Amino acid sequence: MSGRLNGAQVHIREVIPPALYVHCAAHSLNLAVSNSCSLSSIRNCMGTIASVNNFFITPKRQNVLRKAIVEVLPASGSLKLVQVCATRWVDRHESASVFSSLQDAVVEALAEILSWPDKETSSRAVQLLSALRQSEFCITRLVLKKVFDYSVVLCKILQRKSIDLYEAVDTAEDITSEMKSLRQNAECEFHELFVSAQETAQN
Repeated sequence: MSGRLNGAQVHIREVIPPALYVHCAAHSLNLAVSNSCSLSSIRNCMGTIASVNNFFITPKRQNVLRKAIVEVLPASGSLKLVQVCATRWVDRHESASVFSSLQDAVVEALAEILSWPDKETSSRAVQLLSALRQSEFCITRLVLKKVFDYSVVLCKILQRKSIDLYEAVDTAEDITSEMKSLRQNAECEFHELFVSAQETAQN
């Protein structure tokens, strides 16, 4: 797209010389989200989620997780975890969201696997189970989901074919305003998240 010799921008500018190449709004949002997620706690949280997802990638472990989901979360609309996107932070929302909704079942599945005779597998299950119960992970996961709920809405809107510049700017400003409100009322807004994280860490 951006190649100066044979990219799409070159061919467009051959037809319309004044045209300027800029990142699409959705890509710009991804860059902004990526930059804002530079904190080690956020990177570690997504890394743990990715590790759990990779752990359950084998058919045998998938079956254990699926069984746990059916037993613990019978009303769940998901029966498997979603792999973490390596490049697009805005696309990590689905992975983090699905993981949050299935965490109780994930813990149940790991608890069953840690009793397996395969020492390597059971040891890894113990490590992951311990990581999921860390208070920092629990808090960060909940905060990530809350923030991603805003960014994913904006991303989907920005990728619509029918959106225009004015609507894109208005939508971005609305989301920015809501995020600023979260900061200004952080103590109230995140109190419930901290309580929920504490309960999760204790279970």
